[in-house]
Amino acid sequence: MARRSPGNETILVAEDEERVRTLVRGILEPLGYRVWLAAEGRQALAMVRADPRGVDLLLSDVVMPGMSGPELFELARQHSPALRVLYMTGYVEDSIEAALVGVGEWSLLQKPFSGSELAARVREVLDI
Repeated sequence: MARRSPGNETILVAEDEERVRTLVRGILEPLGYRVWLAAEGRQALAMVRADPRGVDLLLSDVVMPGMSGPELFELARQHSPALRVLYMTGYVEDSIEAALVGVGEWSLLQKPFSGSELAARVREVLDI
């Protein structure tokens, strides 16, 4: 598969911590990505429903109030079947991975992460 250059995709960030949303936007927008922000799952799902072909990657916290990242992804894929997901978590990786078993194809980014780690993982998931 030919590698796409950064900046051709839209990333929907679903994260309940404002500082993390702001950080992610600050890392990804200078690379040319369009970044949409949602403070919780219902808001993110409404954005996908409004423009199902507009989102290429869901970058979601695993644990959020109201709707978990995996729940959000499963509902979002009903409207956007080609949607890819990269989960973020600050929890111990083993317990989160156990919780994600059986929820389809996914990738995980452990918090805290560096800007270069985030950029590399986003590109990796988009290029799959």
